[in-house]
Amino acid sequence: MPPTRRKYLMRRERLIHDSRSRRRPAPAQQPAVTAEQLKSFQDSYALTSRQLEKAAAEIKRLRALDAGRAHEAQQLRADVSAVKEKAQEELARIHADMEGARKRLARERDEMKRTANADVLSKLLQPLDHFEFALKSLVSASDVDSVREGVEMIHRELLQSLGACGLEVLKPLGDTFDPNFHEAVGTVCDPSRAPQEVVEVIRPGYIVAGRVLRAAMVRVNTAEAPGAAARPSTPVPGKRLDSTT
Repeated sequence: MPPTRRKYLMRRERLIHDSRSRRRPAPAQQPAVTAEQLKSFQDSYALTSRQLEKAAAEIKRLRALDAGRAHEAQQLRADVSAVKEKAQEELARIHADMEGARKRLARERDEMKRTANADVLSKLLQPLDHFEFALKSLVSASDVDSVREGVEMIHRELLQSLGACGLEVLKPLGDTFDPNFHEAVGTVCDPSRAPQEVVEVIRPGYIVAGRVLRAAMVRVNTAEAPGAAARPSTPVPGKRLDSTT
């Protein structure tokens, strides 16, 4: 290559390099870190480290607390299961005791019924003996009055025996009709008697321990008293209890 040409190329390369150097920005210079800034950074780092340590300790404490609560929950479930099992056993025992008591009461009730029946029957034995004696006497008896007196005596004795067992005779002759104790099977119209008055007892009634065993079968007066106002439809209750005829 000729020297002139070589110089030209070298000069051209220098111009291109200078032009590129002028367009490239100069690198920015970093500001210098002062001692105060460095101390502030160190303090911030230390504070952050302490906060992280506290957070780690808190996380550890919460994990331990969760583990403790899990253990408590497991213990509580075990306690509940034990209490439930004990309650079931106690309930079964109570049920067995109640069943035994029910059977025992049933046996005692049956025994009381048998004993009560025996007491009642024992009180009827003497009137029964007298009835048998009266039946034997009828074969050779010639006095009707004496036979009647014997039967009446047996009847009184039987009523006394039944009265000792709690039976009361209901003979409401002259009382006001009461449907709770009387059964009307007929009526009469007698202006001389009070309205709704029992004028005839066809069959006596009986009461045991305040309860009507059988209502008295009666006839009732339906006549109104002269000049009396109309009586209410519901009669006035009334009764008379006798232990003998």
